[in-house]
Amino acid sequence: MSVILILLLFVFKSQKGIPQKILMVILIISFFFIIQSYAYVNQINWLGTIGMLFSYGYGYIFGPLIYFYIQSILNLERFLLKNLFRHLIPYFIVWVIFVLPFAINNLYKDFSKLDEFYGFSAIKVYAFFYVINHIYFSIYFIISLRLISKMRKANRDFYSSNINNLEWLKKLLIGIEIVVILDLIFAFLSCFYNPLIQVRLEFVIFLQTLLIILFCFLSYRGIFQSRIFLPTIISDSYSQTEKAQISIFNFEEITRMKAEIECLMKDKMLYKNPNLSLRDVAIELEISNQKLTNFINQNLKTNFQSLINSYRIKEFKNRIEKRDSEKYTLLSIAIDCGFNSKSSFNRIFKQLEGCTPTQYLKSLNS
Repeated sequence: MSVILILLLFVFKSQKGIPQKILMVILIISFFFIIQSYAYVNQINWLGTIGMLFSYGYGYIFGPLIYFYIQSILNLERFLLKNLFRHLIPYFIVWVIFVLPFAINNLYKDFSKLDEFYGFSAIKVYAFFYVINHIYFSIYFIISLRLISKMRKANRDFYSSNINNLEWLKKLLIGIEIVVILDLIFAFLSCFYNPLIQVRLEFVIFLQTLLIILFCFLSYRGIFQSRIFLPTIISDSYSQTEKAQISIFNFEEITRMKAEIECLMKDKMLYKNPNLSLRDVAIELEISNQKLTNFINQNLKTNFQSLINSYRIKEFKNRIEKRDSEKYTLLSIAIDCGFNSKSSFNRIFKQLEGCTPTQYLKSLNS
């Protein structure tokens, strides 16, 4: 509880943008989630009722919130954020017909009236909403991963370097989904294997604690996560009302554009700019962003980032063959060729050449 409150304070004092507001809601719900577990273990009915009212059915609310958090840091809320409440309608429905009745009866520990209220066993109602809760979260887990994947593809198509990496968020989502699946599997097994019921409370509390730790980590990383400003050409691809125009190139256009790109890279060495974008090259070629993207993807069978990195690697190898490594470090040469970090340079070099820069240098010397 203390950790969550401290994180809430940090998030509150950070920039008050849409991402931070969503993180604050996630932390507040997590706080009540912990309260509910604490009250359940210590058999404090009134406290458990409060916790249940504000946290029960986490899948119905955490799934959409995480999905919209990703949209907000990608600056795509102008397309979908207005629909957040529409995505939360299932949560409000579940709250009215399930959470509120269960919370009230939990206060008095009298669940007999719930059977009359639902017309059949309240336990069956609980099990139904419990399963749907996990399924609903899993759906948003999938579409959140797809959104991150689209962002990464868009980054490769438009920027020559990785401007931002959401790999941490992808791994975190996978971790949360694993916990959710384990919880569901254990619930099913405990229904058919009685000895598991005895340890179910301890295991569920362990999973809930692990889940809250992951959400706290999300909030902690979210404080330092900068927003990713995708250009219009990429942002528009998320609009359901617009579709990208696919350009068809004839043989003469393909030959001419290949020569122009090659000439542009050799003469102006644009690849040496670590912040080079597709737009910069499109302006030099006097064509549209979309047309250049289509040409690179269709006719060069690559993406913009890989294309520019191939020129950088070629320049680096030329510098090494000219013995520049005797005067400069490998990293300084790589930076001069357009790479923005040692890690990205080493990774890209090994992908394209099959060995590390150091191994390549040794092979030349031998």
